[in-house]
Amino acid sequence: MRIFILFISFILINISAFPQIYTLQRGERVKDGYILDENNFAVIIEKTDINNQKTFDIIYKDKRLTGYKDAGIIKILPNNILVATMLKSSTGKDMWTLIYGDKEMEFDYIERSDFSGNNSIIFARLSDYGIAIINGERQTEYSELFASIIDDNDFAFSYLRDGEYFINVNGEEKQIEGKVDRMKYSTYGDELIYIIEVEESSTLSNDDTDIFFEVVDFASFDANNYADAVKFMPEIDTNDINNSIITNASTTNTSMITNYNLSNISVYTNEEGITVKGQSDTIALMIITNIITNFISLQMPEISQENITNAPVMTSLILNGRNLGEYNLITNMSFSPDGKTLLFIDIDTNENLSFHVGGETITNYDNILLYKYSADSKSFAYAAQTNGISFIVLNGKRLSKDFDNINELYFSSNNNLVYNATKGDRQYIFTDDFESPSYNNINSFKFIGESFAFTGERLGKYYYFILDKENLKRREFGGYDFVSAINEETDSAISIVSDGKNIFIIKDGNIINNR
Repeated sequence: MRIFILFISFILINISAFPQIYTLQRGERVKDGYILDENNFAVIIEKTDINNQKTFDIIYKDKRLTGYKDAGIIKILPNNILVATMLKSSTGKDMWTLIYGDKEMEFDYIERSDFSGNNSIIFARLSDYGIAIINGERQTEYSELFASIIDDNDFAFSYLRDGEYFINVNGEEKQIEGKVDRMKYSTYGDELIYIIEVEESSTLSNDDTDIFFEVVDFASFDANNYADAVKFMPEIDTNDINNSIITNASTTNTSMITNYNLSNISVYTNEEGITVKGQSDTIALMIITNIITNFISLQMPEISQENITNAPVMTSLILNGRNLGEYNLITNMSFSPDGKTLLFIDIDTNENLSFHVGGETITNYDNILLYKYSADSKSFAYAAQTNGISFIVLNGKRLSKDFDNINELYFSSNNNLVYNATKGDRQYIFTDDFESPSYNNINSFKFIGESFAFTGERLGKYYYFILDKENLKRREFGGYDFVSAINEETDSAISIVSDGKNIFIIKDGNIINNR
């Protein structure tokens, strides 16, 4: 009881004596905020007047940008450039303003935004066309936007313009044959792979010699270690087709097809994943069909349904050109961080699930919710579910606690496991010897060495929690009107906080002030 009283007293003393960075005026509240450090932050203030009309301001360093009608995103890049989207009245109508440093640009609406490090792309629309604003510069126009991807050093996006398809890679535009709505970088970002879809066929950018009925998904560790999931063209029964039109591969002016063989098949993976059996948003499904082989014709007759082979739909798993066998339904394939292990889930025709980790097959689970390797690939954890009970298996050993759901897995730099799990309708952070208070939602998490901090919401109020292992302290700051998500790009666990009267900063479990 004494420890509990001291803990509460510490929080009350700090809250009552904190040095604020801004005092809210009547009718003001914090709408959003972003912070890099105690000297570099931005806050969106929502103001409500006596007529219940709302306007929005941005407080950034010593500036206050005023008079906006709505607020979108706000972010400070590591190079100290403010990026925000705000709605304001313009000539004859409301326009969304993109603020990029000292620049302002007006658009009808903001379609999408991508950030990584100092790299940024804002996709905006003006009248009947879109514009890509790359690192603050208006560059590429398009009529319809498809996929986009970005990392600290590179970017790519695909689009339609004047009825033609294009992909833009690091500012270089290339016309392509069809739509690209999926693209990924390899694990270390040294290779971009995307899928080109033309009518009822698909081609991979890293292997344009093979044409598939569909490329379901794909992943790459590096240029020499990759996996794809493909649906092959249905096999044609040539017995009912007039042999007079069949020719061999040496005939000229052929109208169709190439040779397909298993040695050229690649493997499908999905590092992100989508839901399997409705349980998680971490699994992506893929199906592989059969093969069309050695069929070339001068004139392709109309093929009736009787000509299509009704073979079972199976999944062919090929890794770097090597056939690993056939499965019914493969999902959630990825590589370990060191690229040595391929992981995937197979669901058979009776909906039984098996989890393949390298050469090991794990069965007897209703679902695999998510899995994660440590950064050095030496530790491995996955969350499984059976009969509605969720649990974690760490390095082959089931942990003792059971839950309703497992939401996230985190490994520290020393391979200590921390996880976010649900019991009832509440979320918690757990380690092997720690259980946090309960929250309706935990919305950010960050390691500070082997210590960690996170932010969450409980019953409409917001909280910042830190477990300081070095100093053997655990602290919850809370009951606030606003707490910003902890920034993953900073060294410290820092948040902008508002109690409804003042705005202040919490950094590594301490309330601080920059003024």
